[in-house]
Amino acid sequence: MTADSFIADFADMMPSVVKVAPRLNSDQYGAATYGTDVPYKAHVSNKAGYIRGPQGELIATKGRIWLNCQTPFPPTSRVTLPDGTTPPILAVNGAEDETGEQQFTRVDFG
Repeated sequence: MTADSFIADFADMMPSVVKVAPRLNSDQYGAATYGTDVPYKAHVSNKAGYIRGPQGELIATKGRIWLNCQTPFPPTSRVTLPDGTTPPILAVNGAEDETGEQQFTRVDFG
């Protein structure tokens, strides 16, 4: 299997659309303001799990999203799931192929 066919097969397993909006600022009351939503093909898994935090602590997650997006975005962004909910983002990481090239973005949410 070539890297291109693997990536195409993986992208085929992304039946959902998830929207990501960058955080721009805060309004006068301290509430976050966001930019325009950008849609991405995605695979959403609502399976709970754990990730390691910055100090090595375990953080409970409610799910994970694999996005067909090659550039990870800041965790301060807003993610809107297909059901319209906007869960808190706990971590955003790039996912590389076997050659080390960035192919997808993994988002863990709470």
